Amino acid sequence: MGEENFKKGLFLAVLATTLWGINGTVTRYLLINNLSPVVLVQIRLTASAVLLFLWFFFRKEKIKIAPNDILPLLFLGIFGLGLVQMTYFYTISLTNVATAVFLQYLSPVIVAIFGLILKTEEMTFKKLMAVFLAMVGSFLIVTKNGGLKLPLIGIISGLLSAFSQSFYIIYGKKVLKRFSPLTVLAYGWLFSAIFWWLLIPPKVGLLKQIFALRDIVGIAYIVIFATVIPFILYFKSMNYLTSTTVSIVSLVEPVVAVIVAFVILGEKLTFLSTLGAVFILAAVYTISKS
Repeated sequence: MGEENFKKGLFLAVLATTLWGINGTVTRYLLINNLSPVVLVQIRLTASAVLLFLWFFFRKEKIKIAPNDILPLLFLGIFGLGLVQMTYFYTISLTNVATAVFLQYLSPVIVAIFGLILKTEEMTFKKLMAVFLAMVGSFLIVTKNGGLKLPLIGIISGLLSAFSQSFYIIYGKKVLKRFSPLTVLAYGWLFSAIFWWLLIPPKVGLLKQIFALRDIVGIAYIVIFATVIPFILYFKSMNYLTSTTVSIVSLVEPVVAVIVAFVILGEKLTFLSTLGAVFILAAVYTISKS
């Protein structure tokens, strides 16, 4: 029974991370064909929140929150769930799938660094090694012959994506003590969607966007198969796997992202960029094991 549960959890986690990996290529394809990153984020957050609330409604699950619960979920939604998507999409639009996904994957290392600074985690050789590998890996990905080979704003956006995901991980742990993961996602997506609609009203973004059939199909994939379904699968896998196993399995995502981007979009990694990607994956693996 234990082995069956492990296999089931492994299948769910791999499927979720694979869907997320494909998402990078779908997003890049839409963005290079003139879909606005802001409009894409607004639609993704809104539609994902609606679908998840419908999921709760049909399952007759109550997810009411008290007034004093709004602020932490609002904070997490705007600066965590929403900002990480906006910066990730913006980085993809300025650079490429590989750069965006690997810069975002620095987040576990950033979390560990904050833990060491705040003295909430012990200093170990493995953690120092992970930080070193991550720094070298990032340098190899974003530079060429000692200089920047990518737009500076794209690199900043990618790093901001990693920091916002780190915030989501750190602050999310506190919020998850009071709510289920899917409740956090539902309200986080909802509050973040409201924030982005207020920040950039439809008359400024959405109503000026021209949608082709490819945009509609791509957005449908991102909302259903790259957001709602993989998140549900990912959280279900946690019922059968340890957090360490789940975090290691998540390394499937960047591998899938790079392979699919190469096959579909023709994106190629140089030798040094590939080496940098390997260093970052090694850093995340080391953090997970420690």
